[in-house]
Amino acid sequence: MDKTVGIFVYGTLKVGNHFAKNFDALRLASLPGKIKGTLYRGPFFPMLKCDGAHDVEGELHTYKRPSEVLAMMDRIEGYEEGRKEGNFYVRKKVEVTLENGRKEKAFVYEFNESVENAEAIPSGRWD
Repeated sequence: MDKTVGIFVYGTLKVGNHFAKNFDALRLASLPGKIKGTLYRGPFFPMLKCDGAHDVEGELHTYKRPSEVLAMMDRIEGYEEGRKEGNFYVRKKVEVTLENGRKEKAFVYEFNESVENAEAIPSGRWD
C-alpha cells in the first residue's frame, strides 16, 4: 500500500471540526478543494451524494499510515469494506479540484441511505 492516502473531507472531519482532532498527528497536509456532488443537511453531520450536480467544498487531506487512517475513518463513517449492505457511508474514489486547478484522486465517504427528506445545502459548504 502507498505510504500516504488522500481523503476529501467536507464536514466533521475538516480541520477544526469534531472528529478532525483524532487525525491531527497523522495529517500531513490539508488543501482547499471541491468535488462534484450534492451536500445535504443531516441532524448533526452533512450527507454527500456523488451525483455530479454541484460543487461541494471541502479539504483534501493527505495522511501518513494509510491503513490506520482508513480503519479509523471507516469506523467513524459506519463503513465496512466488502459488506454488501448496511453501510451508513461508502468509501469511493473521486476527482478533487484544488484551488490552483490541479486535479487529484482521493477517497471520499458518500452517504449510503436515502436523502429524500433531507434539505440540500445550495452553497455546497458545511460549516
